Amino acid sequence: MTTASTSVLTQSLLDRCRERAPGYDRDNRFCQEDFDELKAAGYLLMAVPKEFGGLGFSLAAGAEHDPVHLHVARLREQPEDCPSAPNLDIV
Repeated sequence: MTTASTSVLTQSLLDRCRERAPGYDRDNRFCQEDFDELKAAGYLLMAVPKEFGGLGFSLAAGAEHDPVHLHVARLREQPEDCPSAPNLDIV
């Protein structure tokens, strides 16, 4: 199995997700817009082998680009952006 090495997560896609994140946290709602954009960008196919129609990333490479991981990392850096951050055991 071959693996890919570039990400489908462009800086502009990540920036849009970051811009919407405080609203999701404030309103306690699912990030549907982010999910739709991630799906359209091929994120859900990252760890699927190429021979099955995916992008062929290894699981380790895909985990480096996980939006939840990126969001939690951002909350650690800027907890003031999330009203619920003080109640989370991540900051």
